[in-house]
Amino acid sequence: MAKKPRRQFTDEQKSEAVKIVEQLGKPISQVAREMGLTENG
Repeated sequence: MAKKPRRQFTDEQKSEAVKIVEQLGKPISQVAREMGLTENG
């Protein structure tokens, strides 16, 4: 079975995720789900 290629995210997308966690105090897991990510992906 072939592996799926890893998704790549822009620096802007990463910054937005961090900003949401830091400023709004949302859990990382919640922000990840909302952005269609995995917590450690």
